[in-house]
Amino acid sequence: MRGRGRALRRAGGISLALLAAMAVAACRRFPEGDWSLAYARKGFCVRSASVSSASFPAGIPITVDDKAWEAVHGIGGIGRTADAALFADPRYPLFKVLIAFSCARPTLFGHGEYADPRSIWYNVFLGFYQIDAPSDRWQRPFGYNPDGTVAFEDIVRLGKADWNYFSNHVYGVPLRYSQMNDALDPDMVTSQGQPVQIGGFLWDPIDIQNVRTVSTYWSGQGDSLETFNPLLTPFWRTSFGVNDPVPGYTESFFSTRMHARAYVCHSETSDGDAFRTFAFGGTVRQDFPSQAESEQFLDKQMEAIRTIMELIPPGVDCSRPNNCCPGSR
Repeated sequence: MRGRGRALRRAGGISLALLAAMAVAACRRFPEGDWSLAYARKGFCVRSASVSSASFPAGIPITVDDKAWEAVHGIGGIGRTADAALFADPRYPLFKVLIAFSCARPTLFGHGEYADPRSIWYNVFLGFYQIDAPSDRWQRPFGYNPDGTVAFEDIVRLGKADWNYFSNHVYGVPLRYSQMNDALDPDMVTSQGQPVQIGGFLWDPIDIQNVRTVSTYWSGQGDSLETFNPLLTPFWRTSFGVNDPVPGYTESFFSTRMHARAYVCHSETSDGDAFRTFAFGGTVRQDFPSQAESEQFLDKQMEAIRTIMELIPPGVDCSRPNNCCPGSR
């Protein structure tokens, strides 16, 4: 692992420039309407103990489908991989998601608490999703049922796609460990609160517990981290950070039980071609030794999330059908 860390430090000096270039190319290749990178530029600032958060330097656009060029070739084909794992059901035709996120800030030497199983930051990120579901394929917004209630299965499948594939498989977790965490968890607990107004818009607060996802820790034994893509994987590890094997932690890529809170609402694109869903949220480990500290950490994340929501409102066209704008419900 120390040799791997040195390689990451050499790559770290050019990662931001290359990621910026990748982001520009992706935006040109994925004509996604009025998606903004303002969330990625502003960042979600959270501090826990001695470690603060760091934001990925660009929004990440991913198309989830089994045939579309963007899904097959964009970001190493991870959109097609996630589609096969979690969205192969005909109920889930093509959709596009923009992701802006923060995780524990890696050190100058490339080590990060995202990959340290002792840390409260382990496998934790917070941020923003914008999901476009084309209206010629979908009869409803992603994340919502026809009766206007939150479709928790959609949200959980997207969360698992993010942890298991967009983040950790691209990072280098072997595919079979991601696949072991794809099933919907029978003990999952979900709840939807009354709409709240934040930053001039209405939001549905949701809470999801007992969601199991793969994690990135390698113990130095058994299967090791792989290279999903020779260009992308080093940058993912630079952004998330790596960690050396920890005494007493002998299992690699073990499942973590996660608790998520989020605010969601939906609209349409200004041209009416797609339903658009917005989601801001944070996560913590439910298997962290101090649950009281973990829940306080989630409170801090959501406070940071609400600050961002007030400063940078989503691009909602209130003239289109939506449930985000005051008076829409």
